[in-house]
Amino acid sequence: MDTTRSLLVAAAALTLLCGCPQPESPASRQAPPAPPAAAPTPAEAPASPAEARAPAPAPRAASPQVAPAAPPAPGESAGESLALLEGLGVGIDAVDPKVGRAHAGARRQPRARRPRRRRASEESLARVARASGVEDDASGSPAQGKAPYWPPEKGRPFPDATFFDLSGQPFPLRRLRGKVLLIEPIGISCGACQSFADVNGAGPLPGFHKQSNPPLDPVDVLLKRFAGVDLYDTPGVIHVQLLLFGNSPRRAPTQAEAEAWAEHFRLRGKRNTVVLWGDGRYLKGELFAASYALVPGFWVVDRRFVLRSDGTGHRPQDDPYRVTLALVGDLLRE
Repeated sequence: MDTTRSLLVAAAALTLLCGCPQPESPASRQAPPAPPAAAPTPAEAPASPAEARAPAPAPRAASPQVAPAAPPAPGESAGESLALLEGLGVGIDAVDPKVGRAHAGARRQPRARRPRRRRASEESLARVARASGVEDDASGSPAQGKAPYWPPEKGRPFPDATFFDLSGQPFPLRRLRGKVLLIEPIGISCGACQSFADVNGAGPLPGFHKQSNPPLDPVDVLLKRFAGVDLYDTPGVIHVQLLLFGNSPRRAPTQAEAEAWAEHFRLRGKRNTVVLWGDGRYLKGELFAASYALVPGFWVVDRRFVLRSDGTGHRPQDDPYRVTLALVGDLLRE
C-alpha cells in the first residue's frame, strides 16, 4: 500500500512539473460503443417463415480497445495532479513551493490594507458630505441632530448645514446649538428682506427697494411686538440672517455681496446677530425651487437644534408673526 501511494505521489508530482497527462488506471478504461447494426440487405432477408422464427446467431464480441486520450486542456492536468496530491494528504508546497504559494494565495482573503483604504475613502466622502451641509451620518437618525435633507422640515432637527461668515470662513450652524435661533432665509433683491433688515433706518440697499404694500417693520420691532423680546439685549437668542440668493434672484450670493449687505444695514458685529451666506450647493437642481420658496420669512430653532416653527415663504406653515416670532419668547422662558 505504501509503495502504491509513493508511486501515485511521484506520478502526480511529475505531471505537475512537466504538464504531462496522468496515466489512466484500468478501472477508467471503457470499451468504445458498438457501431449500430447495419440494415439487412435483400439477400440477407429470411427465406421462409421458419427461418424468420429461428433466433439469429449472437454477434461476436468485439475485442476491448482503449480510446486514445484527448490532449489535456491547459492547466487541466496540473489541476488534477494538485487535487490528487491534496486527496492523498500531501502538501502543495512539498511539490513546488512557487506553485503552492500561487494557489494558496488565490484562496487567501484580501490583504488587510485594502479595507483600510476603503475606510479612508468612506471617511473622505463623509467629510465632503458633511461640508455640503445637506447630508447625514451613516445611520440617518434625526436623534443624533443631523438631517439628510434640504430645505428644513418642521419637527425635525435642523440640517447640519455649513455656510460662510463675512470673512469667507466655513460656519456650521450647529455651532449655535444651545441658543434659541431666529433664522431668516434672505434673497438680497427681496423687498420684504430689505424691510426686515433695516433695523438702523438706513433704507434699502442701493439699487433695490423695501416692500411698501403693505409696509413691513424691521425684525427687532416685530420680535418686540409679538414675543416681547428685545433682540439686542436678551441673552440666549441669536438672529441668523441666511443669505441664500445674491443681487440676482437667479444665483447664490458672493462674499462681496454679503459684506455689502452687512455694511449697509450696520449688522457687522451687532449683538445677537450673525450674517451668513450660502454658496450654490443649495441652488442646484431641484434645490433651487425649494430654496426660492423659503424667501421671505422666519424659522425658529430651539436649544436642542430642532426646528419648532416654520413661517417661511409665501405659503408658510405657521403664521410668521403670531406663531413663529411669538414662539421665541416661549422658548426663552422654558
